[in-house]
Order: sequence, then C-alpha cells, then structure tokens
Amino acid sequence: MYDWHAVLGLLSGLLIFSAIVPYIRDVIRHKTRPNSVSWLGWTMLLSIGVAAQIKEGASFSVMLLLGDIVRTGIVFLLSLKYGVTKYTLFDRLSFIFGFLAIALWMITKNPLTALALSVIADLIVSLPTVKKSIQDPMSETPSAFFMFALAAFLGVISTTKFDVANLLFPVYLFLINILIATFSLRGRLIKK
Repeated sequence: MYDWHAVLGLLSGLLIFSAIVPYIRDVIRHKTRPNSVSWLGWTMLLSIGVAAQIKEGASFSVMLLLGDIVRTGIVFLLSLKYGVTKYTLFDRLSFIFGFLAIALWMITKNPLTALALSVIADLIVSLPTVKKSIQDPMSETPSAFFMFALAAFLGVISTTKFDVANLLFPVYLFLINILIATFSLRGRLIKK
C-alpha cells in the first residue's frame, strides 16, 4: 500500500520542478524576463528553508522545497543572460533587506526563527517580481506560477506534521505564487 503523504510530497516536488518547463521555454523565446534579484533570493532562501525544516524533523512537504531549489537555481542562471539585470533602487533595497533577514537568521541559530525570517526575506525578494507582474504582465508566464502554486498546495496537504515548521514555507509559497500568477494573468487579460 502506498503512503499518500509520500506520493503527494513527491508529486509536489516533481510538479514544481517540471512547471519550470513552460517558464524556461518563454525565457528562451524572450517572452518572459525573470528578475535575477528575485530568483537568486528565492534559491538562497529555499536552501535555508530546507535546512531549517530538516533540522526540525521534516515531513514529506520538504520534497516541494527540494524541487523548488533546483528550479529557482536554473532560472537564476538563465536570468543572468535573458532576464532583468538592470537594477532599480527598489530591486537593490529588496536584495539588501532580503539578505539582512538571512543574516539575522544566522545570528539566532533557531530553526523556527529561520523559517519565519526566510518567509519574510522571500517576500521581500519577491517584491521586484510582484511589481514587474503588475507593471509588465507580459514579462511573466502566469501558467508556470499557477503550477508552482498547485505544487505548493500539494506540498501542504502532503505533510504528516501539522506544525509551523512544516507548513509555513509551503503555505507561503502557495500564496506568493498565486499572487504573481493572478497579477500577470489579470494584466494580460486587460491588455487584450
């Protein structure tokens, strides 16, 4: 008999990783322009989230974050060639405050504090992409972000431990990806 938590956890990791295919396709076709500040920040912060979640006794929801690290790392590398690399003051401040949260986590050495600061930092480094999805909705791939959100939802329901350590990051990932997808899709529909 299969453990449905394990199946959902694996499915969430595979889905979030495979959801990158349409995103990469659009990046290479110059339809999508990833913001390198966001993608670098997401890669670094997901790494912290995984480490903290494992230290607190990870459940199957960690598969989502593992798949997400690979995904964000690939897009970050692509963003250096195809993405937004001219940084505004807003981008620079998002980068600085995002990494300030990482420094605070290193000082505290507390896994739950690390998770909370990771979510705050992730939100901060997400702001350039949220802003871009509002101002230039054609520069994002809404279907990819909807798939990222679905993967995060599967990660949430795959958990066997219903505590902050196992649910904070997956729930947050669901919400931020829905937000970016919705802004990008809304902007596309308005332009038609």
